[in-house]
Amino acid sequence: MSLTYEQLVAAWSASRLTGEAVIAWFQDHRWLQHQALFARRHFCEPALFHQELVELFWSGAQRLGVFAFRGGAKSTMAEEFIALGAAELAFRNCVILGASEGRAAERIAAVKRELERNEDLVELYGEASWRCVDASKACHSQQRLHSSFGEGSRHQGFEAPGLASGFAGY
Repeated sequence: MSLTYEQLVAAWSASRLTGEAVIAWFQDHRWLQHQALFARRHFCEPALFHQELVELFWSGAQRLGVFAFRGGAKSTMAEEFIALGAAELAFRNCVILGASEGRAAERIAAVKRELERNEDLVELYGEASWRCVDASKACHSQQRLHSSFGEGSRHQGFEAPGLASGFAGY
């Protein structure tokens, strides 16, 4: 589909495009997808590396390390990526690593909140019924599980020794 972003928004708003067509367009334009669906989370202009970060997230790379300054919205961008991946049923399990279990659990809560309350996400992908098993896990009826760990944690054969902070994807 060779629409500009402005044409896509106009056609979607006028109900001339189905949700599936919009999703297909966004899957070819991931940066614009993040900008459009999560605009209310972006209080500042994006940093120069944000578009590259989104492209890296969606690249399919098996291993990815990102080093950027504190406050650079790395976690925010990763939460958006995980929410979109969950909405698209792109994974069965996602492990989120954080500096502490509490910080990782905050990331889980932010992803869950986006999946339940982001009106554009819900309109495109449908309502998701997520439930919190405890502060560190959220489950979906499709068996999607997000687990969080803090530094030095062990869980089902997974170790996180000396972890500073970050995300482990799916």
